[in-house]
Amino acid sequence: MKAILFDFWSTIFLSTYEGEKTYDGLMSYLSKNPHNYTAQEIAATGKKVFDELRGKNPITGPEFTFEEQQKIVEQLLDIEFSIPYLEREYIYLKSCHLNLRLAPHLQDLLEYAHKEDYRLAVVSNTTMHSETQKRLINEYCPNAHFEFVLSSSEVSYRKPHPNIFQIALDKLGLPAEEVYFVGDNYVADVVGSSQLNLRPVYYKHDSGMGGEPAEKVIPYLEIHDYLDFITYLKSHN
Repeated sequence: MKAILFDFWSTIFLSTYEGEKTYDGLMSYLSKNPHNYTAQEIAATGKKVFDELRGKNPITGPEFTFEEQQKIVEQLLDIEFSIPYLEREYIYLKSCHLNLRLAPHLQDLLEYAHKEDYRLAVVSNTTMHSETQKRLINEYCPNAHFEFVLSSSEVSYRKPHPNIFQIALDKLGLPAEEVYFVGDNYVADVVGSSQLNLRPVYYKHDSGMGGEPAEKVIPYLEIHDYLDFITYLKSHN
């Protein structure tokens, strides 16, 4: 095995998500708000737009971007912000993801994997730009050694669509059989990666997405802590 791909939310980062707070940190940057909408009112419109865009095909895409969603919100409410969309993404995420933190022992795993010459990268279902995700990674885990961050918003496909995994494999230049995929969502990460014969690693924990069936229908490695994965890698090195 030569590489490890990671999901992003609930795999690299854990948090408590509170959608009604998404605009709390952005209100000071409102440059136009003629109807005096509150942060909660803007957030409610944002969720409605998000649900309408996602509802067209919620599983595999096509994905939309944060910027596309925000432009619709701005038009509907006749509001404007004074900062670029990329900066807004970052503030937006920091506002609604409370107690944002790295998954326990993730840094131990990344350090071990880097020492053993595993190549590392991220494949994420998100409307956010990969640069925003990189910014969070660099802030919380500056020595992560990820080669790239692949965002569904930039390739249109969402996991479990096989194309997003194929794009990641093409960027690595490796056969699927040489790559682990680690994620907390059974359908998106385990089923999705197994379609192309990547080796799925199901990170099962209380804050994860879950979704596994009662009976194991495809082979995968199940871990509950990243120390489990380190032990497995050492025994299969």
